[in-house]
Amino acid sequence: MKTLKIAFNVEGILSDLDSAPTDPAAVPRLHELAMRHRWDLFFLTDRGHTSGASVQHETQSWLRNQGYDLPNVLTIHGSRGLLADALGLDFSFHTEIRHCKSVLAQSSAKPILVLPSAPDPLQSQADLLGIKVLSSSARCLGFLEDVETSRASHSRPRWRLRFPFRDASE
Repeated sequence: MKTLKIAFNVEGILSDLDSAPTDPAAVPRLHELAMRHRWDLFFLTDRGHTSGASVQHETQSWLRNQGYDLPNVLTIHGSRGLLADALGLDFSFHTEIRHCKSVLAQSSAKPILVLPSAPDPLQSQADLLGIKVLSSSARCLGFLEDVETSRASHSRPRWRLRFPFRDASE
């Protein structure tokens, strides 16, 4: 079975703007899932420069402290779509619809918009484009577990059957 390649934007999904975890269980759970399913996982950050270590090093340290051993962190300020295409991503999780649009337009990856509460116009725009919207890191991990369950049963993945779709639990 093909290894899934997945990218997560760190800020807004796994941490807030003050580097506090949005869900303290998310990073360790993501690590466990990635190891169990043998995912190629990339963490994306577009934080600005800091006075200390490099942004990449600080983000790697933060992820290690949260429970992810040997995180692969990419610092990117450009197109998420070109990156998704170059890495051959299957899924790319972002907090901004512009990044999802870029992934949709420039790669074959499935963009996922992660927002605690999507305003109706943003939800409608995502629906029209076929971009899945999820409300939390926990829902993202649940979605990925569902994908793996579908893949393991050799059935057609549910995410393809219902695309485009909303987070059914909301």
